[in-house]
Amino acid sequence: MKRVAGIIFALGVYAGLAAQPAADEVAPSGSQGTTIYHQHGKVGLSKASGKILTPPVYDSLLAVTSNIYVARKRSSAAPNPQWGLIDKDGKVLVPFAYHSLQPQQGLLIASKQSRNLVQYGVLTLTGEVLVPIRYEKATVLGGQFINAGTGHEQHIFNTKGEKLLTLTADSLDMPAPGLLRYYRLGKCGLATLANPGYLYPEYVDLTLQEGRLRAVGFPRWFLIHDYDSLALTYDSVVPWQGKFIVRLRHKSYLINSANQPQSAVYDTLVPLSDDLLLAKTNGYAGVLNREGELIVPAAYQTITADKEVIYARKPGVQGKWRLFDHYGYPKTQVEYERWQPMQDGLIAVQRHGKWGFINRYGVEVISPIYDAVGPFKNGLARVTFFGEDGLIDRQGEWRAYPFAGHILDYDSRIILAKSGRQYQLRHLDGELIYFTNNRLEPRGSYYAETDTAGHLLRLVSPQGTLEDPTTGREAMLNGGGGLVIFRQNGRYGLKDQRGRIIVANRYEAVKPFYNDLAAVQINGKWGFIDHYEHLVVQPVYDSVADFNNDYCLTWQGGAVGALDRHGKVLIRHEYEEIIPLPDKRFKVKRNGRWGLLDERGRMVVQPTYDRLTPVSQGYYIVARHGRYGTLDRNGVSLVPLIYDYIGYDEASGTLITRLPAEEKWLPLPVVAGDKVVH
Repeated sequence: MKRVAGIIFALGVYAGLAAQPAADEVAPSGSQGTTIYHQHGKVGLSKASGKILTPPVYDSLLAVTSNIYVARKRSSAAPNPQWGLIDKDGKVLVPFAYHSLQPQQGLLIASKQSRNLVQYGVLTLTGEVLVPIRYEKATVLGGQFINAGTGHEQHIFNTKGEKLLTLTADSLDMPAPGLLRYYRLGKCGLATLANPGYLYPEYVDLTLQEGRLRAVGFPRWFLIHDYDSLALTYDSVVPWQGKFIVRLRHKSYLINSANQPQSAVYDTLVPLSDDLLLAKTNGYAGVLNREGELIVPAAYQTITADKEVIYARKPGVQGKWRLFDHYGYPKTQVEYERWQPMQDGLIAVQRHGKWGFINRYGVEVISPIYDAVGPFKNGLARVTFFGEDGLIDRQGEWRAYPFAGHILDYDSRIILAKSGRQYQLRHLDGELIYFTNNRLEPRGSYYAETDTAGHLLRLVSPQGTLEDPTTGREAMLNGGGGLVIFRQNGRYGLKDQRGRIIVANRYEAVKPFYNDLAAVQINGKWGFIDHYEHLVVQPVYDSVADFNNDYCLTWQGGAVGALDRHGKVLIRHEYEEIIPLPDKRFKVKRNGRWGLLDERGRMVVQPTYDRLTPVSQGYYIVARHGRYGTLDRNGVSLVPLIYDYIGYDEASGTLITRLPAEEKWLPLPVVAGDKVVH
């Protein structure tokens, strides 16, 4: 398995502020008979007898030992209170020059602040600097070592301040003396001073139990493309544009086909389009390109995209939208309150409560002056101007001036509108063609007028002429082979185009002819006739589907089968379900299990699988009892049923398999000084 190397993500920054007793609390005592007293909002030290040892000049005091206190006080030299170390008599042991001082296992974790940056180091109780104050975090490990980290490096010092080891890691701890458990990109490894690479970071977790090391691994993914394969250990793997989105311990990032990181680490990473990824971190969204580069910073509340534009909304209730192209360059410096998807190359945008349009280059081609707008259709868009609807063209010119009504539909000639309770047909120039209090709606090349019950009253042409509804005429449908299906006296038959009856109207239902066969219903059962009205297939089926690709599914006695184009049985009626496949084969279900038939209805794979899914490369993914494998077209096993997941990415032609995570026991190194004994 190829190892992950490269960019490491820092999971967190340690902030070690010393604990502070509140002003009205009883503070802990230091040496025998010494206590902390409060006066005018400040604290100091006194004897139990009441003798004052220090004046009340401190904001906070915390006992470190019986004679030493961490103290905070204000000074004219610093704008903010600073921390220092004093003895029981108030003598300054460590000057008041620190942003924080935290006692930890006989040492002090000290920090200083420069602008917004806080850096950490380690001091002795006498103020000696063991680890310089220049790290992002610092802590004491088991009283033996000091860990100071910056970026993706963890430095190990002894308690004399001597650097012993540097590890590339995001964080580390010490589960046992001399053992360093560290995390890199969410994976856990183990190191010792003498052997930093004792266990490479590839585990979910490493724990010590009864003198042994329990190692919990990640799921093992195998990605197979042609003759190439790649083994990965992550929580999840998703192919994307020749790369892979991987997720590890609630973090996601992009890797290439060599298992090398191609992006920083994010809380979430999902495809936004064919060439963009949506990245979220700390609740904010940004955009990555195919190379994993952040082209829109993760500073937005919501991001969406279409084929040309990225729409990013700033945080907050009143957050406005910014528009970027797919390279991350702003299309315009103007921000908008709302927008509508691009139609005909124009995007509807709202600014200062009014709507207008910008083109794909971000130029406002139609100024935002309208109360509301609709998308462009046939070069025209509905707009509302001072409460009245009209139509404008792509240059913002009026094609239909606003009028007192609401536009329901329109084309390049006619407007369907509603004014009050009245429906109207209008020319674009405003001429009234037709009006009614009944409902009007488009229906083909006409407008259908219906009553309150939805019954068709009449059809209105674009010229305003009226047509009688055709409900009283014979209903005719395409019957295939140049024939039409007609219904007369409650029965169905077929006529030719000249109106001559070819099949008498003697059937309860008729389906169109296909390959010289038509399904007919007699006494509630279905059969098939030819053009001469001979019964080719007796009416014995409960129901039949239409012919498709030279077969027809039929149902009989609760089971499904199929007939061929000649009406002969192609698949016997012994299956619960039949699903035709793109390769002209049939996926069949019997007794709750799936199998496979060829195009002639012959058994290829017995129905013994819980799942059977074809993929475009000509093989099948199968599953049984929660384990997955693959079969070839002849039903021969290609990949054994050992995986807990198999998927196929059509875009890249990659087969994705996953083995479950393993748990195992590993030898625990015995640390002797700086040497390791196996």
